[in-house]
Amino acid sequence: MLFNLSMDSPYGVEIDVDSIEAWLHLDSFLPPAINRSTVELLRLSNWSSTIAEELVGGDSFTVLENGSLQMMTTEDTGGTFMIIGVLDPVDVNPANLTIVLQMDGQVQITWDNEGDTENPYFGGWRIFRKDTFRFSYPYDTQSQFNSATSGYEILDIPVSSTSWQDPNFWEQDTCLSYLVMSHTRAGVTEWRFGNVTNAVWNPVTERMVVDQVCVDNSNPETIVEDMSASVTFNNDTKLHNVHVSWTWPEVDDQGPLTWNLYRTQIVVDIVTYMEPLQVELQGEPGEESWFNETESGLREAIKVEQFYYYVLIPFDEVGNSDYLVREDNAIGVNVDDMFWDYHLAPPPPPEPEPPSLPGVGPSPWYGRLLDDINAGRFQQATVVCVGLMVMNLLLIPMLINKYKEQKVKVKRKRARADRFADDDEFADDLGDFFD
Repeated sequence: MLFNLSMDSPYGVEIDVDSIEAWLHLDSFLPPAINRSTVELLRLSNWSSTIAEELVGGDSFTVLENGSLQMMTTEDTGGTFMIIGVLDPVDVNPANLTIVLQMDGQVQITWDNEGDTENPYFGGWRIFRKDTFRFSYPYDTQSQFNSATSGYEILDIPVSSTSWQDPNFWEQDTCLSYLVMSHTRAGVTEWRFGNVTNAVWNPVTERMVVDQVCVDNSNPETIVEDMSASVTFNNDTKLHNVHVSWTWPEVDDQGPLTWNLYRTQIVVDIVTYMEPLQVELQGEPGEESWFNETESGLREAIKVEQFYYYVLIPFDEVGNSDYLVREDNAIGVNVDDMFWDYHLAPPPPPEPEPPSLPGVGPSPWYGRLLDDINAGRFQQATVVCVGLMVMNLLLIPMLINKYKEQKVKVKRKRARADRFADDDEFADDLGDFFD
């Protein structure tokens, strides 16, 4: 902390000062984290100087028990001074540091912030990671810490963080270990304050015993036993019901599983993008479980004369699943109409009476005629005949009129030709007369 202490006249008069004695309230200059027993007062030649010197001659200082600093200078009218002190390490701890396994080989680490995390000199957390060996903790010296963590630093995260999501998708059987250490506001790692993942304190060895944690990137292939489906009919409610049952399998090397139940109306090979009917189903090995659906007016309910395909899909503890349909984990069922199994069918309608002709009575021939008239082929032929008749009624008069017009034209042409022939003969006779 820098400050100026001087005696200057506001009137520009030179002041002769024998000594200056001052009391400084250290809480106003330094943060509480600085140990007061380590406080020192140094002198600088000017405000912009970077060289600090210890007090000499008549200059002195004393840190008092009440938290103040008494200083005295006798050589001049004051000057530039610096107060320094040793900042104790910020005592923080990422308690309960744990690796949380996730699906597809991902992991997240979580912890609880303990200690003086509100200290302004606490800069945040620094994360280290190993994917082959495990970290040890604690460390005896700075050099031991540097040797154990060299090349394994990942990133820094803010002081308020209590978790970090590793973005990597690790291969199956990859084992991880994380070290979370505090660092100062200046970015210096505090090697004495931190924690290692999935570890417990051994009071005998005074060291953390670190568990090996390996990622889970495998999809379960377990199948249930004796999966079956049946359809029943409730004569009281007049509704159909589908009953699907199965037996839970033994726990295998894939660990405890949960199951989702899906339903489709076609046989499928995968159900990745389908919404399940039931989620997180589970039970004791050998225990029978079941699922019922009852017909209703809702769109998503089962309906009569439909096919339904029920599928069970296993998920491991971290949510891994390939969503593939396995034969023993699926069953299909047809919801046939069972209403008439409980009720008499209505009698068939009586045979109709044959049509009657006036004065003749019932006539099978007349009935067959009416049947033929109502037949599609007969009606089509009738339409064609009517069309031809209409065409004849329209075209024949037109043709007759056309013939008459042509006949008149021929007569006119002949009469004109005869007149021209008579004129030529008369001209010849006149010629002969004058000759």
